[in-house]
Amino acid sequence: MSTDKGECRVVLLGKTGAGKSSLGNTLLGREAFEVGRGLSSGTEKCQFADTLIEGVNLAVVDTPGLCDTHRPEQEVLREVAKSVAVAEPGPHVILMVLRSDRRFTAEEYTAYITLKGMFGNDFCKFLFLVFVGIDQVTGNPDERQSALESLIHEKSLPTLQELISDSSSRYFAVDNKAQPEDRRQQAKDLLSRIQELIQKNGGRYFSNRLCEDIGRDVEPMIQRRIQQDNATRADATRAVRQDIVKENVFLDALKGWVRVIAKALEPVLEQVVKIASEKGLKLMQEKQCSVM
Repeated sequence: MSTDKGECRVVLLGKTGAGKSSLGNTLLGREAFEVGRGLSSGTEKCQFADTLIEGVNLAVVDTPGLCDTHRPEQEVLREVAKSVAVAEPGPHVILMVLRSDRRFTAEEYTAYITLKGMFGNDFCKFLFLVFVGIDQVTGNPDERQSALESLIHEKSLPTLQELISDSSSRYFAVDNKAQPEDRRQQAKDLLSRIQELIQKNGGRYFSNRLCEDIGRDVEPMIQRRIQQDNATRADATRAVRQDIVKENVFLDALKGWVRVIAKALEPVLEQVVKIASEKGLKLMQEKQCSVM
């Protein structure tokens, strides 16, 4: 795989407990992300890890779960802001993680259209759907993709069909519970699909004004690390990303990022509720239109 500057940035999105962290570990080839177990499963904090593959740094950002409405709003906004900052200057691919063994919910749909409202339609050009849990559908590794296609064409809801259409039918089936060698092959196949999308987009990464507003604070942090630690740019960037995840950054910067996210989200929510209502979707509460 290759990108213009030797790095491939991937952001994982999905409902709490969908399997984002496990997918991240599959892609990275190691247990880099903590995977929740039992009733408390699901990433609640932004996570970051990277690895070198064929000379390219694969940088993966694991975001907190979509529709995670039991958490305070400011905490949710902070994690969204951190996720955007860690992926600066922008992700090459946005992987939305869905379950192939569960129904696509109204909350997942409204979370998706909220994200699209915040980041704009260009967001869809970088979107790739990954359906995990395919082992619950078929035990035959050779039938994973065909089994997923059958499910999508025969049983998927109109809301999921909209998401598939928006992503130009880019989707892939993954079994995160497979044996190590199988997982490595799945990672290789998915990374090949990711590379195809990057090439289709001319090597560009996703960005918009929201990303740029947050990104302005990140570059000076990297430059300070380069000078203070006499570090390479790659090492300085990695250190700053971990600083952001752990909130070892200037508090004013973090507060500013939260304000940027809140400002972008405010005009979107009313429209999202309207769309959900028009489609007859029943939400447990309006806050489930949040981006997390």
